[in-house]
Amino acid sequence: MPDDIAHLADKHRFQDGLPSEQPASDEDSLEEGKQPLEASEELKATYHDRDNYLRNVWMYEQRKAGKTNNAILSELKKRGQEFAYLESESSLRNAVKAIALHHNWPELKGRSGRPKASN
Repeated sequence: MPDDIAHLADKHRFQDGLPSEQPASDEDSLEEGKQPLEASEELKATYHDRDNYLRNVWMYEQRKAGKTNNAILSELKKRGQEFAYLESESSLRNAVKAIALHHNWPELKGRSGRPKASN
């Protein structure tokens, strides 16, 4: 069974185009002189959590597309056969931040502040 990124991306039904194929919208978040890197077997080999590399790329894509952390965790639970589950939003945020740093992708910030109380 081939173990290349294209095969695995197809297997996990990634969205069209990996995040690095999109132009960076936040130039300040990129390290000076470094360009965003495309997900690849070479980057997977140097990632600190190789077993969850594709999961973390997928989660980054979901956050970039505007999905909430709760929605991503819910989908992740449904896809338990494909990806390891994360127990908390904090774990998800850390994984998304780590994969962004590894690829020099823009860091995705969530909403700041507390939600408004309903009356």
